[in-house]
Amino acid sequence: MRADGRAADELRPVKLAANYIPHAEGSVLIEVGYERQLLTMRVKDDGRGLAAGMQGNSNGNGMGLMRQRAIRHGGELTVSGPPGEGTTIRLRVRVK
Repeated sequence: MRADGRAADELRPVKLAANYIPHAEGSVLIEVGYERQLLTMRVKDDGRGLAAGMQGNSNGNGMGLMRQRAIRHGGELTVSGPPGEGTTIRLRVRVK
């Protein structure tokens, strides 16, 4: 039994929310990887990108909350997206 109550072979629940749709202008690519004890996820859209100077530094409800959740689970979240080139969000979390 793990500290959070899950069985040793039980995975954490995963939720995919579709609130990225208003921001993408055509398509969204979602990649998920798992190697040993590291979960990685990349979400890339072909939308407008981020406004100059934002590059993932927003404390707004969207990116700010995603970053807080990643940190709370011992992970890291990076957001990049030059204006006009879409946005890429990368998440890395150790899975115990």
